[in-house]
Amino acid sequence: GKDYTPVSQFVSGQIFDADLGLLGIGAFYGARFAQVALNFGGFNIALINPNSGFIRGLTSTETTFITVPNPNPGQPPITSPVVDAAETNGDVDEVLPKLEVSWGMGFDAWNFKLMGGAQYYSIEDVESAENPGSTDDLDITSWALGADVGFNFGPGYVKGALSYGQNVGNAAWSVPLGVNERSGTYQGGLAMWDGDDDVNNTYTFQGAVVAGLKLSEMLAFEAGFGYRADRTDEGIDRDTKPWAVYLQSVIALAPGVYVIPEVGYYDLDNNAAGDEAGSLFYLGGKWQINF
Repeated sequence: GKDYTPVSQFVSGQIFDADLGLLGIGAFYGARFAQVALNFGGFNIALINPNSGFIRGLTSTETTFITVPNPNPGQPPITSPVVDAAETNGDVDEVLPKLEVSWGMGFDAWNFKLMGGAQYYSIEDVESAENPGSTDDLDITSWALGADVGFNFGPGYVKGALSYGQNVGNAAWSVPLGVNERSGTYQGGLAMWDGDDDVNNTYTFQGAVVAGLKLSEMLAFEAGFGYRADRTDEGIDRDTKPWAVYLQSVIALAPGVYVIPEVGYYDLDNNAAGDEAGSLFYLGGKWQINF
C-alpha cells in the first residue's frame, strides 16, 4: 500500500504552505508512494515504485499555429499557438525498485533516526548533440543519507535534521509544489544531460533546527530554521541556497481544538535557472480540530 517512506524527516510543526514543516528547505521528504515495507524493532526497509523519467535536455516540444475565424464581425482571423506532444531522445529503462531504509529509537528524554535511500534507472539509446549519429546509455543514480534527533527537557524540546544526497529530485525526494517550486529547489535536485554521453549530477545538503516551549496546557511556542544548498558538478552555474525561518504559537481552545498563528520569512536565493527568486514574508494562521 501507500505510506510515507522511511527517509521522511518530520521534525517541524510549520503550518505555512499546507503544513510544509520545512520539508524541501531543511528537512528531507520521501512523500507517500506504493511500496512493500518491513518494520521491526525500529528498523524500516521499503521497496518503492521508482520515480524515473527523461532528464533536462532530452525532451523537446514543437509549436505550430492554427488560424480560426474571428467571432466578431469585421475582425481579422485569430491565430493561436498549439504545442505538440514532447519529442524524446532515448528510452527510459527501469530495472530496480527504489530502496529506502531507516533505523531509530525513542526514549523519555531523546529520540533519533538514521536514514538512507538509493535509486537507479537508465535512459538508453540517447543520441549525442555533440556527435550526431552516436548513441549512448545514460545512468541516473540517486542516493541520500541523513539523520534527525530530538531532545526533551521539561516543558521544552529541540529537534534537528541533516541530509545529503545526489540527484534527489530524480528520486522524488523533493517537494514539487508551493514555495519549493517557486524557489527552484525541486528543479535544483535534478541531474542534467551534458549533451553527449553522460549526466551532470546535482548534490543537495539540507539542515533544520526546531525548538519549542510549552508554557501551559493551553499555550505553546515553536520556532524553526531550515537551509538547503544545491550544487551541480562540472562547474555548471546552477547553485541554489534558500533558507527559511518561522515562529508560531499553538493555542489550545479545548481538547483537540487548536488555533495556530504563525509568522515567517523565506530567502529564496536563485532558482534552478540561475535567476533571482526573491524573498517571501508571511503572516497567517490556521485552526484545527482533531477527532
